[in-house]
Amino acid sequence: MRLENATPYAARLLQTELAEHAVRGVVVVKATFIWNEHGQPCPAPEQVPIIDTALPTHFGIFHTDLFLEKHGVDLCVLGTLRRSRPQRLTHVCIRAGSYAHQLSVFGDRRWLRTAAGLVASEPKPFTEMPLSYARAYGGSTCHDYETATFPYNPLGIGYYLSAQAAEGQVLPNIEASACLIRSWQDQPEPAGCAPYPFYWGLGAVQGIQLPTSRAPKQPSTRDVRVLPRLYNQAHPALVLPAFDERQRIEVTGLLDHTLSIQLPRFAPELDLCVGSSWSSLGGALDGIYIWADSGHLTLTHRIHFQYALRKEEPRFARLRDSTSGKAN
Repeated sequence: MRLENATPYAARLLQTELAEHAVRGVVVVKATFIWNEHGQPCPAPEQVPIIDTALPTHFGIFHTDLFLEKHGVDLCVLGTLRRSRPQRLTHVCIRAGSYAHQLSVFGDRRWLRTAAGLVASEPKPFTEMPLSYARAYGGSTCHDYETATFPYNPLGIGYYLSAQAAEGQVLPNIEASACLIRSWQDQPEPAGCAPYPFYWGLGAVQGIQLPTSRAPKQPSTRDVRVLPRLYNQAHPALVLPAFDERQRIEVTGLLDHTLSIQLPRFAPELDLCVGSSWSSLGGALDGIYIWADSGHLTLTHRIHFQYALRKEEPRFARLRDSTSGKAN
């Protein structure tokens, strides 16, 4: 099948054979917007492309866009906390409708030796802090003459396996407000709001289902079930079951003012021709990516379809943006 993209946005057609003569397909649509001088969203001159392989950013890692489905709606905020007055501890809260997620952001700290054991030093003042997994709990440490890496966040800081290794060393700057570190022995899940790749540990915990049988045999790959949740791009705490596109997203604490975002009207449609049959299909929003530092917003939709495969039958798909009232 050939896809004609009549929109200014990035798009890709994916297909897989379900069974003999049955095909399942999806068109992945990725639209990036900026705000013009009147504060209205408009398509960005340079669109964020469909990702074929892992894409590292300063804040987190996007894995590929090339999958058929995922769970719910990803919400990611990629940006740097910037405040006009020095902070030792502040909070960044992301609200989407009734949902709220809060991060605690500390200045640099170290584990100090006291009579009561190791305690965290007073945070140093700061005015800027990237909301990056490099600043969240994780990283590597030397243990028993070997290097041990925290599987949920290999890029982070603050992971130690002995008091001796922790003494004088740094704590993470970014923590989940609901689960703050009290001891060097605490091993919380890494906190953040940037994209989180499926090949780190939390992705496997959320997206792979192992057999429940207690049989002594080793499970084979055929026993492992991969769930759509594996392919989500957001931190697990920011995978929303659904999102009403009429709601505003508010980010407080990232800047001196509240970042308030109303999603632009965006409704891609697919005109699908299989043989002599035509149909028009709508998609569903499954990703919201706020690039706070550059003022960009990226939305992803997936449009699903199925058809019976017959030899020499014409098959054609045309993507258009129905919000314009006509094909672009």
